[in-house]
Parts: sequence; C-alpha cells; structure tokens
Amino acid sequence: MAKSRVIRVKLPALIVRDKSAWRQAIHKAVRAAKVNYAPKTQLEIDVLFYLSKGKGVITRDVDNLVKHVLDALQARYGSTRGVDAFIANDNCVQRVVVEKQPRPKNLDHTYGGKLLIRPYVRH
Repeated sequence: MAKSRVIRVKLPALIVRDKSAWRQAIHKAVRAAKVNYAPKTQLEIDVLFYLSKGKGVITRDVDNLVKHVLDALQARYGSTRGVDAFIANDNCVQRVVVEKQPRPKNLDHTYGGKLLIRPYVRH
C-alpha cells in the first residue's frame, strides 16, 4: 500500500516566552511524519490551535500563530535557519485554513492543536 501524502500531526503547546523553541518543536513533529513532497509541490494547510482559556484565546491573533507554523516548516527559528527545511519557501502554500479554540478539558497542557498538510487541490 502506498504511503499517504497527507501529514497529520499533533501540535506542541504554544511556548509563549520562546517562540523559537515552539517553531523547532513544530518542525520536529512534522519531520517525524516522514513524508516529503517534491520541491515545487503546492500545498494546503489546516491548523487548529488549542489555547489556554480566557486571555490565551482572546489575545492570540491567528495570523501571527500561523506565521510561526509556516516559519517552522521552513526551519526558520528566529534569526537562525535550520538545514532540514520541510519546505524551501512558504510561497508553495496555496491555501490555509486556521482556527483557534480553548483547549478541551480532556486534553493535557502539552496538546497545542492539530496540523494537517496535504497537496493542494483547487476548490
């Protein structure tokens, strides 16, 4: 059976004081899926962020959160860039669906959400 070209990973919880470490953790989770795409593959990304109830959900902007995910896929960790980028440039991402919610009570504090990456299909 052929391996799925869809990546589904658990996002690590947001590290508020160290976004570089959060990006590295996201990158590690995606790389652990062991799926690669050809360099010019157009992609779509669905992201669900689970945040702390109250102020965490209210004050976090989804555009800033998704920027961290895209930077993580490019192995951009602040002023440094890793050598094992999942994508060379985020301009290959054609569609992004993003949502934020309070973390459900049944999930522990390390669960930061869900990330799905797949080849883009025009809608």
